[in-house]
Amino acid sequence: MDVFFQEDHELFVSSSSNSSLFWSDDIPPAHFPSWSSFMPYRAVGTSSNQSRASLGLSANMNKRVLEFVRRSWPECSRNRELDRGKGYQHMMSERMRREKQKQSFSALHSLLPRGTKRPMARKFQMNDKKSIVQAALTKIQDLQGYKEELQKRNDDLKASLGVMAVKENDAPRGTKIKVRIGNPVSGMDSMLEVLRCLDDLGLETTSARSKFSAQEFSAVLETREKVEAAEVENVIQSKLYEAERKLLHKLHGIL
Repeated sequence: MDVFFQEDHELFVSSSSNSSLFWSDDIPPAHFPSWSSFMPYRAVGTSSNQSRASLGLSANMNKRVLEFVRRSWPECSRNRELDRGKGYQHMMSERMRREKQKQSFSALHSLLPRGTKRPMARKFQMNDKKSIVQAALTKIQDLQGYKEELQKRNDDLKASLGVMAVKENDAPRGTKIKVRIGNPVSGMDSMLEVLRCLDDLGLETTSARSKFSAQEFSAVLETREKVEAAEVENVIQSKLYEAERKLLHKLHGIL
């Protein structure tokens, strides 16, 4: 029986039949596999040098991307800050515009007659604005009508005074009558009331001069007839007070 044994890459063979022993170093050493669950990753068909070169190129590309991001980041930040500033300015401008509009509607509402719908305390609703504008339009139309009426009465008064001025030189001197009233509602209405009262008394006016303002109305008239000036003045004064009360009542009814 032959015996084989190995030591330090040498093979010894022993034969029991003739008890001879020989050795051989021609047999290559055995290679045992490395038992591991992990294998090194390497792309198929590439060498280790190529892998290292690709890794270096990838790292270089990452550095370039990071450097580009660092350079562009301040510019992006500035753009965002500018956009944020423009948005804030637009918001503040819109807020100021709405506040001015609210103040304008409040001022307009304070000039309107009583009974107009009062706006909410915090903010104006669309219905509140609509009611204020409609009430203001109605008031303006009423005032336009009053203006036209007063203009017509003013023209009539000027015509009457012109006729009286023409007759003044030819008419003999009669009685001078003076009337006065404080804080008149309408100076032209007061003057027309004086002329109407003289006409009711059957007196013909030859001249008339009047001054009226918001504080006082005064007039000096001359009649063709000779009458007691004090009695006529008392009658005219009472008529004026009565006319003033009627005008005040009418204005309060409108407002």
